[in-house]
Amino acid sequence: MMWVLSKDYSKVIADDMLARTNGDPLLVFGGSVDVPSDRRVPSNRQLRRALGGTANSLNLRMAVQWLELSSACGAFSAEAPERWHDWCTEAERPESYNRARLSDETILELIQAFREKDPDITKSRALRQLRDSQLACEQRRFGTLFQQAEKVS
Repeated sequence: MMWVLSKDYSKVIADDMLARTNGDPLLVFGGSVDVPSDRRVPSNRQLRRALGGTANSLNLRMAVQWLELSSACGAFSAEAPERWHDWCTEAERPESYNRARLSDETILELIQAFREKDPDITKSRALRQLRDSQLACEQRRFGTLFQQAEKVS
């Protein structure tokens, strides 16, 4: 069995999930410390650059990468964790953000500029462009400002 779980969900179902394995192989991606370490691949934000995407879907992308790395030897083989470890050693990059914080007015101007270039730009894509430019804005704040900018347009 292979599971991809958030920490909170794992805390709720870990005991029942472990009881139902009946000795069958089990591998949990993400999860919580309630899952024994020999059956768990903890979430690792240092893999985001290599795997892409958001932190919310990181556990799923880790599981997909595990399956790709272990395709020749089997996902539950003794070799799979070794391959995973070797890949992680090469792929891990610490996340650090040295982004400049901006005023609401400046962010609204940037959103307008993004929308002039791409009228159909999504909130998520606009925030990614902002952050890729080494500028800072918390996601909820950006969402509120993005909605304000839509009303003005």
